[in-house]
Parts: sequence; structure tokens; C-alpha cells
Amino acid sequence: MLLAEPDDMNNIVEAFARVKRHAGEFPNHKAARNGARDPARPVGSFTVPTGFRSMDSLACWTPHRGAVSLTFDDGRQSQPERAMPAMDRLRLRGTFYSNPSGDDWRGRLAPWSEVASAEHEIGNHSLSHVCSSNLFGRSGGLEDRSTDNVEADILAAQERLRDIAPHQSHWTFAYPCYQTFVGRGATRQSYVPVVARHFLCGRAGGEHGFANYPGLVDLACAHGLTTDRMSGFEMIGLVEALATKGQWVILVFHDIDGSRLTVGEYDFSLLLEYLARRADEVWTAPVAEVARKVADFQSSQSEQPGRP
Repeated sequence: MLLAEPDDMNNIVEAFARVKRHAGEFPNHKAARNGARDPARPVGSFTVPTGFRSMDSLACWTPHRGAVSLTFDDGRQSQPERAMPAMDRLRLRGTFYSNPSGDDWRGRLAPWSEVASAEHEIGNHSLSHVCSSNLFGRSGGLEDRSTDNVEADILAAQERLRDIAPHQSHWTFAYPCYQTFVGRGATRQSYVPVVARHFLCGRAGGEHGFANYPGLVDLACAHGLTTDRMSGFEMIGLVEALATKGQWVILVFHDIDGSRLTVGEYDFSLLLEYLARRADEVWTAPVAEVARKVADFQSSQSEQPGRP
């Protein structure tokens, strides 16, 4: 198999250069960053600034052109064994979303204490990792849950996760299976408002080739890009096409050199080396750090004269 030469990178970039702009409501997390809510401007209370343009995104990242967050789900063993050492060598930090379930949860979380000590972010991925019943072919999934059920599960996980990262003041959440709903049919509803109440940011899923505009993204439901079985060149192409144009790319990993939901160790290394080389233009940081910057940017946009 022939590997692409550096001169071929333009072709890779062109393959991912077709991106569209999205608009919608986003919450105000200024109070959440300060540890308390601002009653005059509750979470989710303001809308997208009138006249926002995609080119305004670049202003969020100065002196960079965009941002990337490397996120890891499910607490897979390959993450502390393969992903974290490779990232530490290049001084790149990521976000590791764990499910602290079971009676032996303290023992299972022990490796993640070292991850937290290395200045990576620990994130909440719920206690029970409940997904759609239709996904796994058994009842008891999200269709059979309520927002109260989900909230209790998430908060139980949060109590345990604080034990391994007591220094963390800002927390983020990753929706299990990227799914954000409970109930079915006419009673189906979103539990995004639950996440908005308790976390600075929630990471969901989204369409391939699309990322997050800092002035428009709903921080309670940010767009994540799954990387399962992607080549290093494909991941680099996505970042080059999106992050260098003012967007926030959140890449989702499970295993490194695993058997199913996985990325090859070589491909992962190619991506990390690219991010290290491009550090002057592409900011690589944990989700909470980027979300705080985005929340500040959204607040500044809403406070400009002539904007709501």
C-alpha cells in the first residue's frame, strides 16, 4: 500500500472542504464557568446573534485559526496504555469519558486517576451507559426511561468521578451512543436540558465532515465526529478542512488498535504528529477548555451593539 506524500495533502484537504453552516439556539454558560448561574440570564435564554457570519468564527480562536478536542469514550484499557502515552510525548491533552459502574468501580477507575494527574480531562459518560433498546435488541433502553431516570444516573456517575479528579472545576458530558432522547413516539423528548443544567458542555454525534461554529454551537449538544477505522490521512484531512476555517472539531475515539470501535495506533500517531506540527494554527485542548472559550465568545457576540 502506498502512503500519501506531503504534496498529496492538498487532495486530502479538498476531499473534506465542503462544509456548511448551521444555526440554532445555544445556552449561555457564563454563569456555569463561574460556578453559579446568573438569574438575569439563565442557561439557554439567549439566541444566535443576528447577522452572525461563519467568517466571524476566526475571531474566537486568536492567535489560532480553530480548535480540536480529542475525546475517548467508555474507559477502554487501550486509552491509558496507548493513547495517553502517545499524547503525553507530544504534550497534547484530551478528554476521557468514563462509566464508573459496578461494585468494583474504584479499582476500575484507578488508571484514570493517573490520566487526570497528567492534566487530561475526565468526563462523565453516565453510570449505566443506557442507549436505545433498538440498538441492542433488548428492552429497558432510553425508550423506557424518563428524564428523571437519566438525570439520577448521570449524577450518580458524577459523584464517583469526582473521586478521581477532585481538582477539576469544570465538567463535560458525552451522550452514550450519541443519543439525546428518552421515551418513544408522542412522549419522546430530549434530555439535553438535563445536561445543560449540570455541565459546561455535552458532546453528541453528528454528520461526517461537519464540525462546530463557535458562535452557533449549542454547548449542551456539541457535534462530535466518530473516527472508527479512519486512516490517519482522513482524520488529518477533516481537521485541516474544518479547524483551519474557524471551527471546533471534536474527534471521538474508543479503542486504539482494538478489535471493533477502533483506530489503528499508526493512524492515531499520524494525527498526533500533525497536531503537534500545526500547534501554532490549530489549538488542541480538552473539551472543557475549548467550551469555556466558546462560551466567552458567545457572550461577547450577544453583548455587541445591535445584537440581542
